[in-house]
Amino acid sequence: MFPDPTLSDEESSSWLYSSMAKYFSHWLPEEQKQTMAKAGYFSYKVKPSLTIISLNSNFCNNLNLWLLPSPADPASHLAWLVEELLIAEKSRSMVHIISHIPPGTSSCLGAWSHQYSRIIERFSSIITAQFFGHSHWDEFSVLFNSSTRQPISMAYITPSLTPHDGLNPAYRVYYTDSSRDNSTHLVLDHATYSLDLEMVNTLPSNTTLSYTLEYTARDSLGMQDLSPESWGGFVQRLVREEEAWDMFYRRYSRGGPHAHKKCKKTCKEDILCRLVTFDREDTMECGRIKKEMKMIEMEQTEQWTVWDIL
Repeated sequence: MFPDPTLSDEESSSWLYSSMAKYFSHWLPEEQKQTMAKAGYFSYKVKPSLTIISLNSNFCNNLNLWLLPSPADPASHLAWLVEELLIAEKSRSMVHIISHIPPGTSSCLGAWSHQYSRIIERFSSIITAQFFGHSHWDEFSVLFNSSTRQPISMAYITPSLTPHDGLNPAYRVYYTDSSRDNSTHLVLDHATYSLDLEMVNTLPSNTTLSYTLEYTARDSLGMQDLSPESWGGFVQRLVREEEAWDMFYRRYSRGGPHAHKKCKKTCKEDILCRLVTFDREDTMECGRIKKEMKMIEMEQTEQWTVWDIL
């Protein structure tokens, strides 16, 4: 995997980072070329009101054995992130963060995930969007304030083009408020396009493949907006409303073969917990969901008992 480039006695991955810096050179200012060449991360001010920060999530990858001696902040990556966010805050710039491994998944080391979540909470007023991949599922993750437990930030986790594990390939287009004066740079909506592999495999080999619109967030999910509060409310609907859950589970794999697998109580709990676990060391919202699902199960059992008596 990828060692900490600040440790001179480790196998160097500078050949990779320097090559990346070369290919990104026509986009990045000199200072950011240096961070790219050093450790594969950079910051770029697209316009005065918007900064894009790209993180190297291999420094939280739980399969990166080079991180075992010092997992908290390899390459001082998180320290650099704080510096970049302070610069953005001072200049009144909003921030979009792009990376690969979502912080709340088991693929990200707990210590790194926790420190990253603390940073996002501190700067949640200027971080208007975070975009991740890695899991291949169509999902998301909500960050809750550690004190008030209110939803304060969002991690969008984009479905993959890779069709393994019974998934249909998909891609997503995000629509942000970024083209007008005084833009907020909030995510206004997103549209997911998918391909039905079972259907296209029946077509002639020379057929041009066409992805079709699977759903849009606001219309299809019945959301007023895409704020963290609205996503938190959507999770509650998934807990309570069976129809909403069934549709979400189908979209989770884009209607691929995996969608036909039964997802019973433990499976549903695991998926719902992923949606509310942004910090791997904070399982409070997951615990609340499990308690609520247990209460729902008890209510349903009581209803069936009454019918048995009648």
